[in-house]
Amino acid sequence: MKIETKLLARAIKILAVVIIIIMIGACGETNPVILCEKPFIHPTYDLTGTKWTLIGFFDASKNILRKPERQQINGEYCFCIHFTSYYSAYVTSWSNYIHHQFLIDFVSSKIMFVSHPFRTEKEESDDGRYFRESLINSHSISANDNELKIYYAKCNYLLFEKTDLTFHWEE
Repeated sequence: MKIETKLLARAIKILAVVIIIIMIGACGETNPVILCEKPFIHPTYDLTGTKWTLIGFFDASKNILRKPERQQINGEYCFCIHFTSYYSAYVTSWSNYIHHQFLIDFVSSKIMFVSHPFRTEKEESDDGRYFRESLINSHSISANDNELKIYYAKCNYLLFEKTDLTFHWEE
């Protein structure tokens, strides 16, 4: 009985030391766990004909939505998407535009932009390059009647709002 009590006391001490070590280690944690929103686009939601302007770049690790440096140049809106068909979209960055092909898997809410790189990178801004790279590296999409999120780099996303603007390539 004495030996069992000593063993039990020793086990409790060891367990207490392990718990303290874990707690100390957790206090110094520099990479908190980031919980991502689950991307969702309803299978019957049709993006065809919808137009979207970028509100900002959402950084999940900092929980910050950063607006692009410019949203208009000479009266033209930058950072826009116009879904022209079930698989096709026009995209504008800061100073360039592109006709993109894309694929959406409505079951998993996955999106992939394919084909045609931007025409040129003339006078492209840092946000323009970041916008383009974010689209190229996009992996998921969420959409409803007012808001579009295109996810890239795990939980980060491009946040768009629906618009009825006429873009310069439509005139």
